[in-house]
Amino acid sequence: MNVQYAIKDDVVYVLEVNPRASRTTPFVSKATGVPLAKVAATIMAGQRARRAGLTEDLDGDRIFVKESVFPFLKFPGATSCSGPR
Repeated sequence: MNVQYAIKDDVVYVLEVNPRASRTTPFVSKATGVPLAKVAATIMAGQRARRAGLTEDLDGDRIFVKESVFPFLKFPGATSCSGPR
């Protein structure tokens, strides 16, 4: 799931939740070094994942965080330093 949050005055708001992988797959591929789109396409074409280079389970012992970048200047009352640092 892709989940986007916003926090204002110590209140957490969920902006969006998507059950898609259009942004997640490239991120996880880069983080793990495994070309997941290539692996998925190979499997969908009837081949084994090993043929696409996936020879072992992905390591689940790490945590990866992707930071969202929002157009903070478009938020009411925002200043140029309201965004991520």
